[in-house]
Amino acid sequence: MNRSSPSGFSLVEILIVVVVLGIVAAVVMPQFAGSSEFARYTSTIDNLQDMREIIDLYKNKHRGRLPGVAGADPDLVFVEQMSLPTNVNGERSGNANQGFGDPDYPLGPYVPHGIPANPFNGSRAIRTVTTFPASPPGGSNVTDPGWIYEITSGRIRINNGGPTPFGTEYWEL
Repeated sequence: MNRSSPSGFSLVEILIVVVVLGIVAAVVMPQFAGSSEFARYTSTIDNLQDMREIIDLYKNKHRGRLPGVAGADPDLVFVEQMSLPTNVNGERSGNANQGFGDPDYPLGPYVPHGIPANPFNGSRAIRTVTTFPASPPGGSNVTDPGWIYEITSGRIRINNGGPTPFGTEYWEL
């Protein structure tokens, strides 16, 4: 009597493989889940550092004046002063074709590719304030401000109040 050997895997062997894969997935997945939060944290730190350096550079090139002015639309003024050529008084060209080599507007642009996006809501918008509020205004839409700029001190913060991976608040960075 010839017995042929069974072909394929038994139900027990398949169940053992599934259980082992489940255990491996349970161990590995939490490590990957935290990586996206750490990436947003790193992006926030990089963007804040870049924006703070740009504001300092603007101040040094413009006789100690900070970007942005109190007025009709200080949010727009800040963005234009960062992204368009200016003169030492911070004035922007009224003509879209002027600048970028115009001797009347020799400074800047400081962010030629635009304000960096907030990694949490994707917004590039700036809200200028004279004094920081106690907590971030919040908002998760692209139309909400990504950054809060204190026009009197030149400080800038991200518009996010959640905790960083290290336990501090993003708003306090």
